[in-house]
Amino acid sequence: MQVYIHGGGWIQGDKGRFQAVEGNLKNGISVVAINYRLSGTDPLPAPVHDAARAIQFLRYKAKDWKIDKNKFVLTGGSAGGCTSLWLACHDDLADPDSDDPVERESTRVQGVAVAGAQSSIDPKQIEPWIGPMVYHAMIYQAVGEDSIEAALENYDQHEVLYKEFSAINHLSQDDPPMFLGYNSDLTVPAKSLGRGIHHGMFGVKFKEKSKAVGHNKVHLSIKGTDQSETYTNSNDFLTKVLLGE
Repeated sequence: MQVYIHGGGWIQGDKGRFQAVEGNLKNGISVVAINYRLSGTDPLPAPVHDAARAIQFLRYKAKDWKIDKNKFVLTGGSAGGCTSLWLACHDDLADPDSDDPVERESTRVQGVAVAGAQSSIDPKQIEPWIGPMVYHAMIYQAVGEDSIEAALENYDQHEVLYKEFSAINHLSQDDPPMFLGYNSDLTVPAKSLGRGIHHGMFGVKFKEKSKAVGHNKVHLSIKGTDQSETYTNSNDFLTKVLLGE
């Protein structure tokens, strides 16, 4: 099962963006695209927890829809990638004692293949990595602020959310393999907001953390420079993880 989580900074976007499904369907891979509440009206945790709920719902319907519960790979770009990394690294959100049968299902997945993903959304962590051009609206609207100045001024109020929804803080040895793709411009400080919020340094720092904790399953592909030695691209990763090739 491929689960696509759309990008758009948690501010905009829709699952209808994803249309390239024919190839994976022909290979026997089921494909799902999901929507979630956006941060303009529903800040964190809503966008990310909605995605977690979607994973649980898919598992709840697994028998009816002929889904293999043990083969889930998350895909997406930008904020969709950020959500995917968080789900892959976070402890299972399943509540086995819940009265809601959906909540009893696992949120753990078997892999992630994403592009331009933010491994952290904590402004005090990522600005030293990338520079001030990382202060995209995604960073401040995620916590319900209307400017980066307000988010920083009220940082103490938002610190818990920023740290909680930064996947790099949850990465551990037992997490699944992940393929992270980025464009080639590694200039620091970043030259624009668009480049900053999708900067390859998010992947570099994430891979460093993977090595530090003994995970060693982050496959980083930065166009024109660093390439994964194991997988040619994200779809190659997806296919091999799901089909065991």
